[in-house]
Amino acid sequence: MTALLTLADGATEVSIALLGGEMYSLRRLWRAERRELIHRAEGPGWRGGAPWLFPAVGRNFVEGRAAWRFAGAEHPMPIHGFAMAAAWKGEVRPASIACRTASDAATRRFFPFDYELQAEYFLSPAGVRAEATVTAGAGNRGDMPFSLGSHLTLALPLGPGGDAGAHVVRSPARVEEPLDERGLLSGASARHSAKDAPPAGGPRRDDHEPARLAAQRVLP
Repeated sequence: MTALLTLADGATEVSIALLGGEMYSLRRLWRAERRELIHRAEGPGWRGGAPWLFPAVGRNFVEGRAAWRFAGAEHPMPIHGFAMAAAWKGEVRPASIACRTASDAATRRFFPFDYELQAEYFLSPAGVRAEATVTAGAGNRGDMPFSLGSHLTLALPLGPGGDAGAHVVRSPARVEEPLDERGLLSGASARHSAKDAPPAGGPRRDDHEPARLAAQRVLP
């Protein structure tokens, strides 16, 4: 059974799994009932949830192998990295849940660096906010390349009788970088103003027509 840390504040309740440090459940009070907003799946295909993607957000290939090269050496790398399968430590604080995971001998097989990855979840009247911090080990030789993301999976429609295809998820991202048919960065990019931040995942759609997501980055 997955070990969970839970924090509730008024209309919102969040549970964080110590396996992967991810948001396992997000329940929001709606018409006197707490509704689950995170979709989790069983069986083949995407497993749902909201896992952290680290140290690789997407796919990495070396001559068809799931791997990457650094300083002349090749290292295997699972899709979306390995943080989602790692054991995290966590604690419930007065207004947040804080979790952390760090490098060890097993992670260095994939990623030859020392690091600490922290995630803290805060509740507010508006909902939940997650902040992630990556700290490179002082003993690393040179810069530590990585990418970091979250694979949030929402349970649509959010209300009974709603239309999943009518939902629009917006992101504060200022740069959108489309993916190609292989799920890799295409090399194209588009800039947006803060006012016109792009909807995450592209145009409206129903749950039978998944859109290819783009990588999105927030600029200062």
